[in-house]
Amino acid sequence: MACPGTRAAGGGRRAAPEGARYLIFMDPVIQHDPAGHRFFADLSGKFAELRYAERDDGTVDLHHTFVPPDLRGGGVAGALAAHALDWARASGHKVLPSCPFVAAYIRRHPEYADIVAA
Repeated sequence: MACPGTRAAGGGRRAAPEGARYLIFMDPVIQHDPAGHRFFADLSGKFAELRYAERDDGTVDLHHTFVPPDLRGGGVAGALAAHALDWARASGHKVLPSCPFVAAYIRRHPEYADIVAA
């Protein structure tokens, strides 16, 4: 499944969409919706989310991150990733970071490497 990210190929920031305005949410309130298999943040009526699937072996596949285009670049996706990874660790799960954003987040934050499934 494709995972929209906040970075363009090569790791650089994408150009802002025409007319976009960026808001920085320093500490977005992240909520967990276990029934919906997602973590989400309500950003003034716009929703950002990180979706996951629980596999039979107890591994959690973090497979999709979305932040509305006009709110990207403010750290929301990183906050979602950190929250999901902290939850996985506290719950004793290993993670499969199939979302490219989450995989890149883990590379930038090696303190989560120990919970990545082999």
